[in-house]
Amino acid sequence: MFRKIGYFTIVVLVVCGVLLAACQPQATPTAVAEKESPTKETTGATEAVAPTQAPAAEVVEITYMRQADNPDIELDFVKEFEAQNPNIKVKVDSVPANDNYNKLVLTTNAGNPPDVFMSFWTASAVSNNLIMSLEDYVNKEDFNKRFTTAGQSYAKYQDKIYAIPWRAGASVFLLNCKMFKEAGVEIPKLGWTWDDLTEISKKLTNKEKGTYGFGLVGSSTDYATEWQFWPFLLQAGGKIIENNRAAFNNEAGVKALEYLISLKPYIPEGFTSMDLNQLVDLMVSDKVAMFQDGPWFIGIIQSGHPDFEICVAPMTVGAVPGNITGGTALGISPLSKHKDEAWKFIEFMTSDDVLIRWNEATNNMPPNVAALERPMFKEGPLSVAAQAVVQPGVIPANQYPESDALNAIMRNYLQAAYLGQMTPKEALDKAAQEWDAILQKYD
Repeated sequence: MFRKIGYFTIVVLVVCGVLLAACQPQATPTAVAEKESPTKETTGATEAVAPTQAPAAEVVEITYMRQADNPDIELDFVKEFEAQNPNIKVKVDSVPANDNYNKLVLTTNAGNPPDVFMSFWTASAVSNNLIMSLEDYVNKEDFNKRFTTAGQSYAKYQDKIYAIPWRAGASVFLLNCKMFKEAGVEIPKLGWTWDDLTEISKKLTNKEKGTYGFGLVGSSTDYATEWQFWPFLLQAGGKIIENNRAAFNNEAGVKALEYLISLKPYIPEGFTSMDLNQLVDLMVSDKVAMFQDGPWFIGIIQSGHPDFEICVAPMTVGAVPGNITGGTALGISPLSKHKDEAWKFIEFMTSDDVLIRWNEATNNMPPNVAALERPMFKEGPLSVAAQAVVQPGVIPANQYPESDALNAIMRNYLQAAYLGQMTPKEALDKAAQEWDAILQKYD
């Protein structure tokens, strides 16, 4: 035994230069060398030990559910983020805007929701546990300074932050400049009335040529159906919700709905089965002179039709001023397995630098103060949209629980009124009854 230990010690001293002791008599010099250092036995001399390399960072994949009609520059930002964060891979899921909420519900119920998603129904997402609070990630003081009131309205619920603003703006009228010029009609200015809207719609309608002055969505499947009704309700002096109950089935609501029905002679036939995409197609083909929706449609239309000349007019004024703000914000699923990586992605996408580039490239209305200071939002068509959010009587849309379900109810009954299947009062009463059955859960 003594000879074996002595021999082992001598060999290792020759090869390695130093050894304190050997614990296993059966070990061979080769085995020790391979285990303890990268020394090559064949050299017969000691070599420097190479530093141990850190294991490569694990690549994490997160899923980002976006609206399919967004301009492709958004995908460039995703690639830019991946280049800056090689350990995070972003899988993009492009879903039509009207299907976003339903897909979020279905994937959440299946246990595999997107990590990050666009939300324009934050209150509804909160009430159904589809979105997590970002209070642990966000500096509230910085948040309130960076984002406009309109932008914040789509990111908060009950004064808690659940998402970060991505785009925001109040409804405006989107106009076919060519049709207005050819008809000799001036672009409406701030303060134009319902009577003005009727008169202009009439002048721009020529059924023999198949052209119409006003575009309206009245289907039971498109969010624009209720979206285009709300401003007129507010301008008639009405409210959407009051004391956690439907408040639109009154004189103001009836007046607003009757007014929109009175415009039917100047609206394309079949509007009760039309969606926004079809309405856009009619406008860019010089068949519809105007419709109202969010200012993000400026960028959407120009992205698909770069040669189309679009003009912008402010919202009308009724008995009182009234309008709605809308937009989208980026949120995180509470079921995400990679919340920190998801937050890092949102931080990048909603940085001032990206939001400025995003909104300037797409002609969207930015939700951040820094972007609104840019020249393009202080002059020209976009200045009209920028001013819309600061007009009196502007409120955020969809800021109530179960908004997706409630809005679906509303558009069903609006469609029934447009089709003449129910009177405006009957339709609004039935809608309010079904709204209250849902809202009472939140008393």
